[in-house]
Amino acid sequence: KKEDGDSEYISIVDIPGSQEDSESEVCVESMSSSDESDDSGKATGVEEDDESVQSLLAKKGRLERQVRKHQARKNHFQKALMSEVLTEMEIRPHDLVPDTNCFINCLPQLESLMKLLPHPQHPYVIMVPLVVVNELEGLSRGCKPSQSALHSAMVRETAKAAMGLFQNRHPALRCVTTKGTVLNSSTFTLEEDSAVEMKNDDKILTTCVNLSKAHKRDEIKEGGRRKLYRDVVLLTEDRSLRLKAISKDMPVRALPDFIKWAGLG
Repeated sequence: KKEDGDSEYISIVDIPGSQEDSESEVCVESMSSSDESDDSGKATGVEEDDESVQSLLAKKGRLERQVRKHQARKNHFQKALMSEVLTEMEIRPHDLVPDTNCFINCLPQLESLMKLLPHPQHPYVIMVPLVVVNELEGLSRGCKPSQSALHSAMVRETAKAAMGLFQNRHPALRCVTTKGTVLNSSTFTLEEDSAVEMKNDDKILTTCVNLSKAHKRDEIKEGGRRKLYRDVVLLTEDRSLRLKAISKDMPVRALPDFIKWAGLG
């Protein structure tokens, strides 16, 4: 109330907080948002760490597989080297055993070789398995219908020429059974069937092995080292038969290679 008697009305109301308080609230809200952002970053970091671990584990697995593969290869080479060191083969060719294809594909070379035999410096004897004689006899009558007429005619004529070699009774050409028995004549081309059924290639290889046994004098020396002596050589270009011969410790060559090695052509 004023001095002059008039009355003055004063209204008191609540007003919003000061600007400082407002800024404080904004700061708090900002800090809260920042904290949430930091938590999100931490979660992402965990996922990235998991991916890194998985990547490292995968790389470790690859490296371990490479190490195992390398070690297996190394062991294989060492085993091969040991087998080479422990086996020594001395080859002095005397009996040459041709397969059927040797007559069909290399008849001129075979005929040239026979013209030089017998020879004091080349004491070779051509031992023909009976199974080869029988195959040549069959081919001289005709080939399989699946082959071309021209090829069939060529094989037939070559087989006939090969059969003519046996009729001439060449002193360096002999027939031999699967058991390794040498025949004086090629007139008898049949032999007793073996109890074990064998393919023709296996019969040829068995002939070589049994021929070799007749002169066998292998030795086992100190340290388990084997010393092998061979005077039988299988003449063939057939890959499968060559591998079988190697597994049986049987020397094997293609006829042209042998002629070149022996200095006969």
